This record gives sequence, C-alpha cells and structure tokens, in this order.
Amino acid sequence: MSILTDACENQKGGKIISIVMAYNKQGDPQIQALLNRILKHVLTPLIHFIKRWIYYGEIIDSYDEFFIKEDIKIKNENLWRHKYSIDVEMVPKFIDDVLVDNIFLAGKSVNFLRKCCNDTDWLLELKTIDIDKEIITSSTFDSIKQWFIQSSEIISKKLIKTMFDKFNFKEHMISIKRYLLLG
Repeated sequence: MSILTDACENQKGGKIISIVMAYNKQGDPQIQALLNRILKHVLTPLIHFIKRWIYYGEIIDSYDEFFIKEDIKIKNENLWRHKYSIDVEMVPKFIDDVLVDNIFLAGKSVNFLRKCCNDTDWLLELKTIDIDKEIITSSTFDSIKQWFIQSSEIISKKLIKTMFDKFNFKEHMISIKRYLLLG
C-alpha cells in the first residue's frame, strides 16, 4: 500500500488510474482484490466525467482531472475548432488514441448539436455502464471501450442526420460545387 501511495503522490485523474492498473498486475490474489477495489474507486470519477461529456456535452471538473479541457473564453462560433482540447498527460493507459478521439468527438458533437444546431431536446439513448457491480477485469475494460464506441457512432449518425435534414447540407455542397465550376 505504501508503494502505491508513494507512486500516486502529486498525481491526479488518468495518471492515478494508470498507476493503479500497473500495480494491479501483481500475482498475489489478496493484493489484486484490494487493488481491484481501489481501481473501482479511481475509475468511478473518470466514467462519470465521460458519461457527462457524452450524454450532455458538459465538463464539470473542479479539480482538473478529466483529459478533455474546455476553454470557457471561446464563443460557440469557434466551438468545433478551439473550445475543447485533449490533455494527453491525463489520458489513462487503457484508453488508446482512437478511443480518446471517439470520446472527444462524441462530446464535441453533442455540444455542437445543442449549442449551434439548437437541438437541446435530443438525448443519447444507450444503456449506461455501471462499474460498481463488476469485478474489474480485462473484459470490464472491453465493455467500457465498446460502450464508448457505440455512443460515438450513435452521436455521429445524429449529427450527420441533423446536418443533412435540418440544414440541407447536401444542397449547400451542390451550390458550392456549381459556383466553383462556373469560375
């Protein structure tokens, strides 16, 4: 326990999760059981942050632990390119780069739908994940990753549908094409 607390000293967010996961690979079943309980507790805030981000496009992170950052000074006109960023130092090791991008784009898309497309009524309809009931194993992380991917796909489809149906994206592109071909 002392080694783990020393390793986690002055760390936060995804860094702590990565450290606990590294120690969780110990062979002693009692140590693994203890680290499993600790891992559940350190994973819970991360899962909460990601759920809030994916379902509502919100970041409520008073201790600066989430790997997605918001620049509140940026107005909605620049929401897509400048308002949000990824802090790679805070990403836990079990989330690969592709998955980080999926999570990032999912929340950013929800924000875009709500703030720029005025689609405030839409909610992601996907059963949420609950790590409290599970023993943390590699299959737990697989189910968490699968949930991230599913939610990202649903949100992307909704954004594309909104752009094509509500804002006539195809017609705008045809008009631009015609304009460019005239020149």
